[in-house]
Amino acid sequence: MIYKDHILVVDDDLTLLEQAEQILSDNYLVSLANSGEQAIKYLKSGHEADLILLDILMPNMDGFQTLKAIQKLEGWMPPVIFLTSVCGIDSEIKGLDIGAADYITKPFSPQVLLARLKARLNTRDRLDYDKLRALPFPLTESEYKVAKLLARSYSNEEIAEDMHYALDTVKRLVSRVLEKLDIKNRKEIKTSNFTKQRKNKKKTKKKRQFCGLWKNL
Repeated sequence: MIYKDHILVVDDDLTLLEQAEQILSDNYLVSLANSGEQAIKYLKSGHEADLILLDILMPNMDGFQTLKAIQKLEGWMPPVIFLTSVCGIDSEIKGLDIGAADYITKPFSPQVLLARLKARLNTRDRLDYDKLRALPFPLTESEYKVAKLLARSYSNEEIAEDMHYALDTVKRLVSRVLEKLDIKNRKEIKTSNFTKQRKNKKKTKKKRQFCGLWKNL
């Protein structure tokens, strides 16, 4: 099983969405939303992203409003990077002040975009996909999702709510994950060989999915 980080791209420009998908799809799972409202609906429906690329100039709900709405959602908050044609320093400062992890202006270099994404994703605690793939008994998709939530210190009850599973089912999945990773305590997953630790300790304020339209390749 190949594990990939999941990137949600939010932009009202369909050409940009197509371009972003082409650039990212070799390295990441990519979902697309053509409005802030679609992105919020997608995240509220139980889907999660490891990182969000967000435009600013969008009708009805702009990028700043969308970021604030995302911050109000329950659960884990993914890093948000503004990817926008707005290049004024005031907008950049505003975006970073309200919680964006980074700010990239259009037009952008694909190589620079990929490098910035990789750097941002590597600053958080995350499962080491290469080591997980090498397990004698690889994790199933459900077990992998549980492992990700364990790495974020979710309780069994929080995992059950996030994944919409019965608590007994979650307990069995947690037990299987710990057994396959050969660790005894759930807290050990954050310090195990299967988790990449944060490099920066500072605290900071197959299928194509088109959110809302569910369009497959």
